[in-house]
Amino acid sequence: MEYDYKCVNVEREASVATLFMYWPDGIKREPRTFHRELSEALWKLRHDDEVRVVVLRGAGDQYFLSHFPEEKSEDSVVSRDRYYEIINNSSPAMIDTILRMPKPVIAMVNGDALGIGASIAFACDIIIAAEDAFITDSHMAKHYWSSDADVHEGAVAGDGGAVFWPLNMALCVAKECLMLARPIKAKELFEMHAINRAVPRDELQKTVDEMVKLLLDRPAWALGWTKLALNKRVLQNAELTLHASLALELLAIDVRKNDVDGKGIERI
Repeated sequence: MEYDYKCVNVEREASVATLFMYWPDGIKREPRTFHRELSEALWKLRHDDEVRVVVLRGAGDQYFLSHFPEEKSEDSVVSRDRYYEIINNSSPAMIDTILRMPKPVIAMVNGDALGIGASIAFACDIIIAAEDAFITDSHMAKHYWSSDADVHEGAVAGDGGAVFWPLNMALCVAKECLMLARPIKAKELFEMHAINRAVPRDELQKTVDEMVKLLLDRPAWALGWTKLALNKRVLQNAELTLHASLALELLAIDVRKNDVDGKGIERI
């Protein structure tokens, strides 16, 4: 299969495909193009019989994936006429394709995974991260990451956070992580048993390669069916939560934009 994209890049080596999420510097500048291309690339990898393991990673060393643009563009503007598309197609399509792919997907978190980046990492089957990388659902407290954000600026964890964090840790801990959105490093998540590995950066590639080898030693169909069986619960939670949380995220953004008296933080 051919993989020719603007915002993602696929490299093949034998039965392993590495998919680079290629926003410039890991920053989301063209979300519509990125969402479409990532979904399409994942779909092709799902149906490529020569691929047995997929590694998903960022393009550089700074980010796995972040949703904070350095500059605004028309492509990054969320208007009311895009609400249906966002809620039903963009983020859900990427998440669903990863969950339903009958082959293991490894999140190689080579840099910060923020917002939707954290959701994509948690959608993968195995998460191996650089121990100093931040893996944080940043929706509720963007001021940690963007100098343009106000301390009271926040939204619902809509593009997967509400789905995955409660599955990977105790519910009360997930609520703390999503409600406070404080920066969390991979090493802390590993200590919470929320990810598989957190290693020094210079050991990341070696650790991923070792995991890939172990997976390739297993029978392909049994491995794929094991994933599909385990992900029944994840898919059930996604069906229950994802579209609703996305809609609530967009509603929160819309309410904030129209909070002309600036007192939204004082009432519910």
